[in-house]
Amino acid sequence: MTEKTALGKADFIVRESLCTATVCTDLPQEEVIARMRSRPCGTRTGWTLSEAEFGPGIPNPHPCLDNPNTHKHYLFSA
Repeated sequence: MTEKTALGKADFIVRESLCTATVCTDLPQEEVIARMRSRPCGTRTGWTLSEAEFGPGIPNPHPCLDNPNTHKHYLFSA
């Protein structure tokens, strides 16, 4: 499921799968984490910022390729 929410000037785009979710946003990390904790996911722990990398050498979070000056991509685990 992909959801795009325009929050005034802020973008919050979420793509969810069964056990992971990715977010592209210009919001501060603390707000991204808080918004994801409020989203249902079906596990007791809810969505948590993953300690895993997106791929070899790609940290979490990392700059968005389309908007590197303003947006970051975050990886969450359920």
